[in-house]
Amino acid sequence: MVNRGANSAAMDTDDGLTTSDLLASLTFGSNAVFKSSNDLPTDSDISQVTDRTRSEEASDGLLQGGAAKTAIDFDKDKELTDTRNFCGVDFRKLREEKDKKFSGKGKNKMLDNLKSEWMQAQTGETEEEMGKGKRNRKSRLLQVASNGSGWGQSHVPVLAMNDYDLQSGEPSVWRETKKSTFVPKKKKVNDFINQDFCQACGDGGELIMCPRCPVSIHAHCCGLHPDDFQCCNHHHCVPCGKNAVGAGGLLYRCQSCPSAYCPDCLPSGKVVRFLGTNVPRFEKLGFDGNALYQYIHCSKQCEEVAKAEFGFKVDAAKPKLPPKLDVSYSFGANAMDVKDMAKMYREKALGIWQKRPSPSKGSRFSPRKKSSSTPKKMSPKNVVDLTRT
Repeated sequence: MVNRGANSAAMDTDDGLTTSDLLASLTFGSNAVFKSSNDLPTDSDISQVTDRTRSEEASDGLLQGGAAKTAIDFDKDKELTDTRNFCGVDFRKLREEKDKKFSGKGKNKMLDNLKSEWMQAQTGETEEEMGKGKRNRKSRLLQVASNGSGWGQSHVPVLAMNDYDLQSGEPSVWRETKKSTFVPKKKKVNDFINQDFCQACGDGGELIMCPRCPVSIHAHCCGLHPDDFQCCNHHHCVPCGKNAVGAGGLLYRCQSCPSAYCPDCLPSGKVVRFLGTNVPRFEKLGFDGNALYQYIHCSKQCEEVAKAEFGFKVDAAKPKLPPKLDVSYSFGANAMDVKDMAKMYREKALGIWQKRPSPSKGSRFSPRKKSSSTPKKMSPKNVVDLTRT
């Protein structure tokens, strides 16, 4: 706090701390100093330093107590101790000698040499061997011949990015700066086999094979010339013509006929049987299902055709549940702990695990039941009515 208009004499007459008392209360430095040569301290010296029973003012051997200074004893005219002169060694002089040795070779030449030596120790190669050095500069300007242009010189400077002709067009700045490479995406080659009968009439003969699924069809059954055929009816809704994307990402294909339906045009659910994303006969032909398409039987007649020609069974269309999972080892009085479970899984992986016999029924009794005998009924005399106050 600064008290304007007051001097030291006035401050000394005020009640409380005087200037001398305030300066004497400000201490700096260490309370005790261990004075020794540059040798390592002995065990007895360490015991003296770590002795907590010693007071701060006490001195013991090389340990001098009461070494703390106060602000009143501070001499501003005293020369400061040179921190770079330690144990008779002038480290400032050593640094100056090294700077003279590398003078004219860069401001941080010592650090650069240290970095080079470290990289050489790590890689076993010098900077020249690693191909490092000055960066090859590439000019942004090109000297283009200007004869007949009226420029007045044989060549004119032109930006390299502007040096293009009208046929190739202006190069993309982003491609020029990023130097990115565009790899064309390869189309997936279908490796499935098409069926050898017509999806519409079921007969063989000269068939048009769909390039997107195993379905085949006669030209007269689909009403198209083979050159105009692109895909079968299973890739769009027959009533409304929507494809899978236009139908919201889902189409229903009939396994037995060439019809396909979007969710809006799907027949009544009572006559439709859902089969999943693929059917067994297409799986045998190497066809992988697609989440955009679900196979169905769109009518009773199509289901009868599937039973007669494809060997379809109603039980095969029902979803199969996973096998029963036995977790009895985790419950009951004989439940396994974590170590036993780890041992069981390890033995199961090795194929040597044997299931422990389950405990017999009625082998465990509740601890709340002291005996198997029925409890005695309490007489009304021993019952206390808590409702009365």
